Amino acid sequence: MFSILLLAGLAQLVASAHFNDFVECGPLDTACECAVDATVCTFQLHVEYAFTLTRYNFSLPYLQGQGEHVYIDKTGNFVATNGRGKCNEGTFIKRAGTSEDLYCNENGVCVEKNKLCTEPITVDGKTLRIFIAVNKQFPGPTLIVHEGQIVAVDVHNNLSTEGISIHWHGQHQIKTNFMDGVGLVTQCPIQPGSSFRYIFKAGPSGTFWYHSQMGSQRANSLFGALIVREKQINYPISFIDYPASHTITVMDWYQQDPEEFFRHIKFGMGWIVDLPPFTAPSDLDPSNGYNLTRGPDNVDIGTNPFWSALIHGKGRHPDVAYERSRLQIYEVEPNSIYRFRLIHTGTMYAFRFSIDGHKLKVMATDGYLVAPVEVDYIALHGGERYDFLLETNQGDGNFWIRAETFEIDFESSPNPPYSFIDHKAEAILHYSETDPPKSTEYASIPSTPKQCTQEAPCKMLNCPFENFHPSYNIECIGIDTMKLVESTPEGEMPDETPDVTYFMNMAAFVAHYKPISSINDKNFRFPSHPLTTRYEQNDRSLFCEVDSICESEGGCECTTVMDIGDNVTVRLVISTVGEERNSTHSIHIHGHSVHVLKVGYGQYSSENGSLLSSSRDLTCRDDGDDTDILDDIRCPKPRFRPPGIKFPLDKFTVRKDTFIVPAGGYVVVQFRSNNPGYWFVQCLVQLYYREGMSMIINEAVEKAKKPPKQMEYCDSFIWDIHDFMDDRSGDGYTAMPPFFSILLIELMMALSVL
Repeated sequence: MFSILLLAGLAQLVASAHFNDFVECGPLDTACECAVDATVCTFQLHVEYAFTLTRYNFSLPYLQGQGEHVYIDKTGNFVATNGRGKCNEGTFIKRAGTSEDLYCNENGVCVEKNKLCTEPITVDGKTLRIFIAVNKQFPGPTLIVHEGQIVAVDVHNNLSTEGISIHWHGQHQIKTNFMDGVGLVTQCPIQPGSSFRYIFKAGPSGTFWYHSQMGSQRANSLFGALIVREKQINYPISFIDYPASHTITVMDWYQQDPEEFFRHIKFGMGWIVDLPPFTAPSDLDPSNGYNLTRGPDNVDIGTNPFWSALIHGKGRHPDVAYERSRLQIYEVEPNSIYRFRLIHTGTMYAFRFSIDGHKLKVMATDGYLVAPVEVDYIALHGGERYDFLLETNQGDGNFWIRAETFEIDFESSPNPPYSFIDHKAEAILHYSETDPPKSTEYASIPSTPKQCTQEAPCKMLNCPFENFHPSYNIECIGIDTMKLVESTPEGEMPDETPDVTYFMNMAAFVAHYKPISSINDKNFRFPSHPLTTRYEQNDRSLFCEVDSICESEGGCECTTVMDIGDNVTVRLVISTVGEERNSTHSIHIHGHSVHVLKVGYGQYSSENGSLLSSSRDLTCRDDGDDTDILDDIRCPKPRFRPPGIKFPLDKFTVRKDTFIVPAGGYVVVQFRSNNPGYWFVQCLVQLYYREGMSMIINEAVEKAKKPPKQMEYCDSFIWDIHDFMDDRSGDGYTAMPPFFSILLIELMMALSVL
């Protein structure tokens, strides 16, 4: 009897020790989920070049062999162009009851795996160019793990010329600052042909994403969603949560390779509208010259021409007929409530997100549950995430999902409301009582955009300005009005009165014919060597403090650093004031989720809603100093006007890691410095990021966990998971060593004969 009980106990112990789940995440797996009982979740990500509108033989290890270009004809079918390569048509998946090597399409036609071909990445139906694929997909697969699990991701760089690094956007990286994925700050870039294993503990829970932190690779599609499921969730509304099929990524997309595109901007080149690529301008109509587009507050939006926009990698260029496109379809059952996860993965444009015929009940932002806020639109800016509940109460049918830019046609009317320019991404919400629509049926889906009236105004969360002009009949709800559902844990809660306050003013300007983006007049340059592993090899004369004085008329180019101590309350006042205020900035703080105490706005015209001047809460000049004109222009030393402002803070004040700073306004955020390391702060508008709108927080780095010695060599780095666990045995990481599991199994086998 004793042996049977012992055997049962040991069996349960071994069964519970599901140590490492090696998650299959192949080219047909758009979402990959780790087992809930696993201690460690291991994924493989292969990064490589590929062409849009091209299919490749499935048996190729990479997408860099012969491919077959395709287009979509008026019947909605793929048609091969003249060229090399041959692939099987249709979408093939592994069918139950078939041989392991057989994959079948919807018509029951089966082929061997080595004869399969990849599904073409159609993007907007028009753009044929190179992009970056992750596991032969765009976007990369959605990785789904559970709160508290150890996540191990092997990233293999199969690009031929570019180094990469992967940032896990919104993950706090507690005791793993060197896994934050910022090339030349927390690690060496992963060189072509090399691999790197990221290991970190999943937390906080919620909706996140992973993306390249090098150059313009994020704009070239090197990204995917990262979902951390909650251990338990207490929310006032019950809902269905399918992150594998209900995660929405939104991005702007461009005709040119992004690196060439941003060099074009940086070199101050103008834009010629509708000029084909690789074509020199000649005697063109002067009206084809591109002018900036602006939003309802008359603030710059389109610093570059809009080309197209995509929802989860699919969309339709304005020149492309619906039948010649492929759009993302999200399926739901009627009479249910679903959780959708919305991520802005784009680079330049903000979007007004809505779903025809449905309200959006926002339930979380940047990973934190909030009291439900029902709106018609969510204003979505670079890097932000919003989870919303969707009640499927419309019977059946198909409904348009829209992500529209804020661009205004000021010629459409002499007075507001002005018309919005029709620049958008589209997808389809499909009630699954019927078959999903084919591309030849897209055009017949009814269009029922929001009708905003004076009697029934629409509501928008997170507007980039204080309010629309009253004529638009749209009410704005600020993110600083949202409240957390669960209180902030004691160890993460900052004090109401800060120990230290830093002011950071964002400005974009041209100096000596060079476009510059800065924080406090400092144009960020990356260090030559990673700070976490090779700090001493850097030229520290090129480092500067964020609050130091810059004496150069053209701004100072340096590695901007903010030093803060351990376990203190830090307040950041981030602004876009001064004469160079004509942009809204999306700011991401690595390593922390900060409390958003206040969003302040500029002064607006009552006649048309245009921004007139910066917020009166801040001043750019020292008292009585009327001599330094740079104070008026770039405001490198902002501060509050006397007597200052008191900002309330409690345990339910909303927390975010990414937020917008409105043009002419400011944001006040607060956090406790409980996570030592080098943490990057950046503008996620790619143009300003590439021009230097970034800095580094040095948070008590002397107390940070040291990186493995092997990371210093900048070669392939594959950290053994057991070494990771052993190195953190005193930090609450527990796992059963493999040899112990084997010993128990052998003991069980011996006892079974008793």
